[in-house]
Amino acid sequence: MKTVAILHQPQIARARPMADEIGVWLAARGVDFWIGSSLGKADGRLSETDLVIVLGGDGSTLNSARMALPFGVPIFGINMGHIGF
Repeated sequence: MKTVAILHQPQIARARPMADEIGVWLAARGVDFWIGSSLGKADGRLSETDLVIVLGGDGSTLNSARMALPFGVPIFGINMGHIGF
């Protein structure tokens, strides 16, 4: 695994600090990463990303899946939301 995207829900206060913590963990293991928002449109960097970690709720996970799908990038969701279906 070369590059990991960490997409966080900016409206969840603890999501960005968790993204930073995961980034430190990845960097210590020699894995490149980038951090972005789970809201909005697909980022061009997804074409060179091997895995997307999503920090947020159901909506963040679904939106991130839509962004990653055209690039065939798998996602790993960590539920930090309130509903969780």
